[in-house]
Amino acid sequence: MKKRINMLILAGTLAALMSSLFLAGNPTTDKSAPIFYENCINKQIRRGLLKEYLYKDSRFEHIRKSASLAMKKAVFLRINRDRLIAEMTEQKVGKKHYHIQAYLDKKFFENSRKENRVAYRSMNSNE
Repeated sequence: MKKRINMLILAGTLAALMSSLFLAGNPTTDKSAPIFYENCINKQIRRGLLKEYLYKDSRFEHIRKSASLAMKKAVFLRINRDRLIAEMTEQKVGKKHYHIQAYLDKKFFENSRKENRVAYRSMNSNE
């Protein structure tokens, strides 16, 4: 099992390295921005699903919570992929990984806060 996990981590690292080398050598144009953003979102979805798969049964609660959060984010990204790509293209988020990551995190947590407020209101209205 440990060997399999190490192989998955190695394969993921190599894939990330190869894609970053490819992207560094080929600057993207504005026309290719939606495709670039879609690839980034798809990568985030895959990472979230993998994290949840690997760590959902951890004996440590904080790791299980992190895996659960990663799964929720992956579901959010999958459902809202087209809208996020359009917004990112319109706002010209940029091609840097940390800009894209920050934007997606911001949108995910904004959505989470809205859902929590709605749940809180519905919980209090039932009393």
